[in-house]
Amino acid sequence: MGSDRGLEIRHLTGIDATHVVAIQTRLLEGDETLAGGPPGDLVEADDTVAPGLVFAPAPLLDVRRTREGWTAHAVPTPEPWAFRQGQSLVFDPRHGEVIATFPSAHALVVLDVRTASVRRVIRATAMGLGRPRGVGLLPDSRHYVVSGHWRRLLVLRRGEHRPVFERSRLDLPFFGHSHLTVV
Repeated sequence: MGSDRGLEIRHLTGIDATHVVAIQTRLLEGDETLAGGPPGDLVEADDTVAPGLVFAPAPLLDVRRTREGWTAHAVPTPEPWAFRQGQSLVFDPRHGEVIATFPSAHALVVLDVRTASVRRVIRATAMGLGRPRGVGLLPDSRHYVVSGHWRRLLVLRRGEHRPVFERSRLDLPFFGHSHLTVV
């Protein structure tokens, strides 16, 4: 669907009948140093992928129907290190955002759906969550939850993306599962 045939579309979320945002991934043979990270960050072994493989950065894909037909555009990535191993995403209609998880980069990415631009890149480890995987909106319309690769749930405020530690006490194993549903 996108112009780069070296990328694989993994997951998507519908915005409306004419708009979809998709996660793309690029899996390469190589060593961990190919992946990079934020400036000054230590490169660590990625336990979410088999030895000898590495997730390289890959942009989100914004797909829209226009008068001419469907068009797909890669979202500009201001911090490419954060776009490694896109895993799960959800649309927050209240704030016009897509929230996506990138476990190999320990990152959450917040996309403005109107402009198809990145609003924020959030380092999940700064909030005590390693390798974020699943993401789901809570039914209270004010919060969302993100699961870690192996364990832990973190509750955050929608629109603000600030952690709510007093509601983030659940510490169950998730065994690397990548999606969740919250009821």
